[in-house]
Amino acid sequence: MRRSPFFPYALLAVAVLLWAGNWVFARALRFDAPPVALAFWRWLIALVILSPLAFSHVRQQWRVAIVARGELTALAGLQLNGGDLWVLFATLSWAIYTVCLRWRPAELDPLAMLWTISALGVVAMLPLYAWELATGRTVHLTLIALSGIAYMGVFATVVAYVFWNRAVQQIGPNRAGPFMYLMLVYTPLLAMVFLDERLQLYHFIGCALILGGIYLAASGRRGAASARGPSNV
Repeated sequence: MRRSPFFPYALLAVAVLLWAGNWVFARALRFDAPPVALAFWRWLIALVILSPLAFSHVRQQWRVAIVARGELTALAGLQLNGGDLWVLFATLSWAIYTVCLRWRPAELDPLAMLWTISALGVVAMLPLYAWELATGRTVHLTLIALSGIAYMGVFATVVAYVFWNRAVQQIGPNRAGPFMYLMLVYTPLLAMVFLDERLQLYHFIGCALILGGIYLAASGRRGAASARGPSNV
C-alpha cells in the first residue's frame, strides 16, 4: 500500500478528516471547555505521547533548524466577525507551514520535529491558559469534554500531523494543499451526523465542486509528472 501512488493522497484525506472532527468537537464543547484550555491540553497530550518516541531524536538533532449560502447576492452584504478573521489567519499560517515542510532538513526526524512543535505550542499556550483560569473559565470534567480533549490530542494532532507531514514529503505542498478544501466537505457531514445540523442544497453543490477540483488538481499534476518522467519530490 505504501508503494501505491495513491497512498499519500489517502494520508491527506484521513488527516483532513481528523482535523474536521476538531470543528465538531469545538462546537459540542463550547459550554464545557473554553478555547484556550482545549488548545493547551491538545498540545500537552500530543507532547506526552510523542516524548517517548521522539525525545532521543530531539537530543541528537537539537542543532538542526526549521523555519517554521450559495447566493451571489449574499456576497454584497458579507461581513467578517472576529471568528472569521481568526480562521483566515489560521489558514494563512497553515499554508506557510505546509510550504515550509519542503525545507525540512533530511536528517531531522519527523517525530522530533512534531515533538518540538508540540513543545512550542504548550509553551505558547501556557500564559494564555493561566489567564483563562484566572478569569474563572475552567473545563467541566464531563465525559464528552474528556473525550473531545483526548481526540484532539491523539488523533487531530499526533496522527493527523504525522499523516499530513508524510504525504507532503512525498508529493510536495502544491499537490497536498488542495486537500485542505476537504475540510469544507467533512465538517458539514460530521455536523449533520453528530450535532444534528441540517444540510442545504448549496452544501452539496459546494462539496461536488470541491471534490471535482481536488480530483482535477491531483490527476492533472500526476499526469504531467508522468509525462516528464520520475520526480525527486
